Amino acid sequence: MSPRTSVWLLGLALAFGLAVFLLERPDGLQLAAGDERVFADAPTESRSLSAIAFTTREGARVRVERRGGQWWIVEPIEAPANAVRIERLAENLLGLTSSARLTAPQADEVYGLDDEARIVRFEVLGRSFGLRRGNPTPVGANTYVAQVHSEAIYLVPSRSLRGFNERLVTLRDARVVRLLPESVQRVRVRARDSKPVELVREANGWLVAEPLEAAADAARVEGLLAALSFLRAEAFVDAPDRETAAAFETPAVEYELEIEAGPTVRLAIAASRGGRLRLVEGDRGAIFEVDAARVFEWPVRFEDFRDRALARFDPSEVDFYEAVFRMKDGTAVTVGMQRSPEGWSAMTPEAMAAGVPSRSLSVLADLDADEVLAEGVGRRELEGLGLLPAVATYRIYGGVDDDGQPRELAQLDFGPFDLERGVVVRRAGGATLYRVGPDLARDLPLDYARFQESFRSRE
Repeated sequence: MSPRTSVWLLGLALAFGLAVFLLERPDGLQLAAGDERVFADAPTESRSLSAIAFTTREGARVRVERRGGQWWIVEPIEAPANAVRIERLAENLLGLTSSARLTAPQADEVYGLDDEARIVRFEVLGRSFGLRRGNPTPVGANTYVAQVHSEAIYLVPSRSLRGFNERLVTLRDARVVRLLPESVQRVRVRARDSKPVELVREANGWLVAEPLEAAADAARVEGLLAALSFLRAEAFVDAPDRETAAAFETPAVEYELEIEAGPTVRLAIAASRGGRLRLVEGDRGAIFEVDAARVFEWPVRFEDFRDRALARFDPSEVDFYEAVFRMKDGTAVTVGMQRSPEGWSAMTPEAMAAGVPSRSLSVLADLDADEVLAEGVGRRELEGLGLLPAVATYRIYGGVDDDGQPRELAQLDFGPFDLERGVVVRRAGGATLYRVGPDLARDLPLDYARFQESFRSRE
């Protein structure tokens, strides 16, 4: 027999078997056509459904109710529900459509429809409904179902009932706090080992208001708010013991967020107990266990929130720039490069090697410090740190100002380079000192010796 004939006969056998099941089962049952809504007398809009009760996989009887537009678990505990999952259950219930219907059904126990624990009860516009769930069908991915107090038995796709076999924990809202980052107007941070920090959202970004006024690192603040909004519980602590409750009397870190036209949101992190999980207190005093790695590096100190941007400009707007290198004998060498349609060319006797101008500018254009070292440093300290005069000064220009003069996009002073700690930097004329790590030296000449060795044009 040829392979083609074998495949044809196999297909014919499968089709015959399916026809027997759908039209005339061996046990005498017959099926009517499908596409009937199981709850045809109920609305189809899921928002009309106000409550659902069913038994979870572990045998807990759970009831969820819609309150003020939000889903809440009211039995066996009182807790916010996972709105996405519950809304999907509501949609599946009201949209439940049969694949087929039994025309001469046998007793309920034949189909597993006599089990009270499998009944799903729900309320729509003040009316009560019930769905009896039975066994899977012998053939096909369907399940027997029927309405409570109805003899009509339907076959529905098993996938539409899968959500009613969830565990209780998956039906709970795992968010530790509920907030939209863009709605937060003020952030207060209190930690055991540092001064309290207060941040305020301004029209043009974030400002550190306490312990002293300073520009804030907006990306870092927004990153914290995003991390808070996405923090999810690994486990729920519904009945905390005395030791757990005491851990939040003096938490390791506490974040307090003022919301625009909303309640203040608080999140407290207990001291580490070791292990993979960390205790966190969130909305309404609820206690959760979260992945310790998620909260380990969140900013808490004033220094963590400081604006560490040293320069911000578009490299494509740069017309020319110069690097001034100062030697120990007090002399200086200037290396200037200018852009033309043909590319970069030297403005001074010495020049950068091909590719260096573009690479250096891409680093300088978005340069952030690793840390803020000091505020308000005086002249003597600057001299001692090698910043007055600086070991290297970069001046970048692009376009013209209101007087028709070249517009300065950035000017930075660099101190002596240290192979382990990096280099101390300040914005030209500024009193705040920053530190940038040693990796900066790979793409940017930080003193004349390194320029000669690795960045100078040999042409």
